[in-house]
Amino acid sequence: MRAFIVSVNKVAWEAIEDALTRPTIIAANGITCLKERSKYTDVERRACHENSQALNAIFGGVDLDQLKVIFVCEFAKEAWTILKNQHEGNDVIRMSKLLILTNRFENLKMFENKTISEFYARLCEISNRLFALISAFLMIKWRRPKILLLSSWMS
Repeated sequence: MRAFIVSVNKVAWEAIEDALTRPTIIAANGITCLKERSKYTDVERRACHENSQALNAIFGGVDLDQLKVIFVCEFAKEAWTILKNQHEGNDVIRMSKLLILTNRFENLKMFENKTISEFYARLCEISNRLFALISAFLMIKWRRPKILLLSSWMS
C-alpha cells in the first residue's frame, strides 16, 4: 500500500507520516478555533490537498469491507492507523507474529519431494514477513537482542 501511495504522489505519503491536522487560529478571547477554509494559507491548502490525495489512494486500495471501516476518516493518517492495526495488530500481536516467524525460519527445512523453487518461495515469504515486522519494530525503537540480530542478518 505504501508503494501505491508513493506512486500517486510522494508528498501524499508524507501527509500520512506528518499526520495533518486542521489549521486553527486563536480568537481574540484566547480560545483556539478551527480556521475557515477561505482563510487557509497556500501551505495549508497544499497540505489539505496532499492529505486528500493520500486518503483517496487509501480508499482506492482497499476492499469494500475495509472501506466501510475507514470511510468516515477525515485524515489519511487516521485511516492508515486503523488499517495498520487491522492488518498488523498492536505491539503484543506483532511480537507474537515475530516469534512465530522466527521459529518458522529457524526450523526451515527442504524436503526431498519439494523443488528448490518451492523452498526458495517459502524462504522468501518468511524473510519478507520478518523484514516487515522488524522494520515496524525498529521504527518504534523496540530493542531486543533477537530482533536486532535478525535485522542485521536482513541487511
